Amino acid sequence: GVFLLSIIFTLFVDILLGYAISYPIHQLVNGTKEVARGNLDYSLKITTNHEFGPITTAFNKMVEDLKHSQEEILKSEKILVRVTEGIEEGLMLLDTNFKILWANQKIMQTSGLKLGEVLENYCYKVTHKRAEPCQPPYDICPITEVLKTGKSVTLTHTHFDKEGNKFYAEVCAYPLRDEQGKIIQFVHVS
Repeated sequence: GVFLLSIIFTLFVDILLGYAISYPIHQLVNGTKEVARGNLDYSLKITTNHEFGPITTAFNKMVEDLKHSQEEILKSEKILVRVTEGIEEGLMLLDTNFKILWANQKIMQTSGLKLGEVLENYCYKVTHKRAEPCQPPYDICPITEVLKTGKSVTLTHTHFDKEGNKFYAEVCAYPLRDEQGKIIQFVHVS
């Protein structure tokens, strides 16, 4: 009887310890999955005073900090949208291959294209309806000039509106540099 009671007690302790350890770990894994899905309202509800207490507190604090950071980013993004949409000029962010990474609504209004048709397209296709970058003697490419000199440039260009009508635009291109000073992108204002 004592031997059987000892085995039953050992099994009971193993099950209890297993649950005490596996349940909080399971909850932590589930919580991590929820946060990864973007659920920043999630918090762990593990009530324990041993090692999982500080882990639970740290996890919940991390989620709250992420939520606060996300709110700040969204607030900054709203300000940026208001500023860029309030400017009457066409604004684009270009990479060194002339691809449009971002554009304000004025670019869509002028070109007659939708945002999906503008992004990842080439600036010369959107503003000039051309198949290749601007070439002298008609239009000097401001991006090429910035790459040559490393400085901002202002030029007069012939652009085309959504109906295909020609109009003259003052185009400014400004270099954006990485931490090492290498030009990686351009702000294009027209």
